[in-house]
Amino acid sequence: MSINGMRKQMKYMLPMVVIVGALVMTAVLPLVVSGAVGDKQADVKQVVKDDVAVVLVGHGVPPSDFPRNELRAAIKALNEMTGHDHGDGGEDHEHDAEGEVLAKKLLNWPMTRENNAYYFGVKDIADVLRSRSGLPVFIGFNEFCGPTTGDAIDTAVKQGYTHVIVTTVMMTPGGGHSERDILNSMKRVEENYPHVKLTYAWPFPVERVAGVLHEQVMDSMN
Repeated sequence: MSINGMRKQMKYMLPMVVIVGALVMTAVLPLVVSGAVGDKQADVKQVVKDDVAVVLVGHGVPPSDFPRNELRAAIKALNEMTGHDHGDGGEDHEHDAEGEVLAKKLLNWPMTRENNAYYFGVKDIADVLRSRSGLPVFIGFNEFCGPTTGDAIDTAVKQGYTHVIVTTVMMTPGGGHSERDILNSMKRVEENYPHVKLTYAWPFPVERVAGVLHEQVMDSMN
């Protein structure tokens, strides 16, 4: 082929090369950018997972098979141990040995879905929260069963987490447990871990709570 013929052929081929190149870049560039962003997000997520943990606090329900004749004394002693004043112990806050034994018995009572459905309800919520957030989630309870809020924070800190975010399934504004008890438990634990950042993710915006209820109501109408 003559030089003039080659030039003429290249003249017609050049636009095609440009078009094909543009198409390739259009297809590949988003993947490269997406991969870079994805890697960056993964790195950020990994950093978060390395030092942040969540403690999800439920109200607490006593196990149904705990001895009824020991339950009241166990609850009273447990409230004294955790610093919760619910007006059931009068002015006597001395930790008697028998009361402490009963409180520890209540805290360590084996939980099943049969004897404490509420415990596992909170656990199920924690499992979903863990899956969605990618963060480790520990559960604690304000009263009536273990682990306590303080124990749950202790567990997170002892596993190396230096930022513990505490939140609760008790979302209604004005509740004594969410406004006072959980904060008191956090303050008691905070004294032992000055290097740990404790954050209380509460109160919930009423619009957000109402939004969840609205969805539930709308679903029930269908």
